[in-house]
Amino acid sequence: MSVNIAYPGCPTQGCNKNLLEGHDGWRCEKRDKTSDKSNQRYIFPMACADHSSQAWLQGFNDIGEVLFGTPANEAFEYISSLRINLLSRLSARV
Repeated sequence: MSVNIAYPGCPTQGCNKNLLEGHDGWRCEKRDKTSDKSNQRYIFPMACADHSSQAWLQGFNDIGEVLFGTPANEAFEYISSLRINLLSRLSARV
């Protein structure tokens, strides 16, 4: 199972749109521009409930940085390094 809590967002201040990765970099459809880097931004589902009901909510970057205590770029780099380390350990066993 794979769970993504972040997406590659446009690095332009105030844009926040999801970027598409291409052969020449990251493309922002809204601005019609290509960048060499993306800005990871949190996006994650949350369930809030009490004794009477439950509601599903969507959390975004500002809330994610408060809840997780770290910027999405740092969390993404850390998770990527864990995946790379795990893959190298598994391939060494084969």
